[in-house]
Amino acid sequence: MKIKLIQPLSIGFLLTCLFSSVKGQVLESYIAEVNVYTSRVDSLATHHETTLAEGTISRQISRVIYNGAKGKNDTIVKSEIVGGFSKETLIVGDTILRILYHDNVDKNIYETFYFKNNQLICSKVRLEADGIGNVLYNGIEYYRAGILVYKKSPPTKAKKKYRARVAFSWLETGTEYYREFRQQHN
Repeated sequence: MKIKLIQPLSIGFLLTCLFSSVKGQVLESYIAEVNVYTSRVDSLATHHETTLAEGTISRQISRVIYNGAKGKNDTIVKSEIVGGFSKETLIVGDTILRILYHDNVDKNIYETFYFKNNQLICSKVRLEADGIGNVLYNGIEYYRAGILVYKKSPPTKAKKKYRARVAFSWLETGTEYYREFRQQHN
């Protein structure tokens, strides 16, 4: 009977396991910290003034009609309102803490961006069907120093045509909303 010796584990393998475990614990700790912060910011919104921008979203429809009397095509351009939007910004002092965007084109989308020390640290995006509470999509992203560190995006019940509503760079969008607000209010 032959006995096969098991090779000792390499130092590299052990270090990889150790650092992976530490990295996972650090990430979990960071996410918990951000969740506490976002809850506090949301509770502040009930006690502080927010700035609000609202408007309508229109789409232009062009129709080409042949005009027999003139012997040429006429283009008729019509604008129709397809929904509305709001963008609410929570500021304490001169610090932006949260920007909440909502529109109701096709379905209701809620985009919430949280900032700490002038940096985007978390984005939440929710897509709802008509009516209250019928959630089609609910996702969250966490960032550190402008880099995505974790994304939780459960499988969506949204039909394919609505998936495009949530398929955008949340990091870029939140950063752009922040920049736009700063430019408009400085």
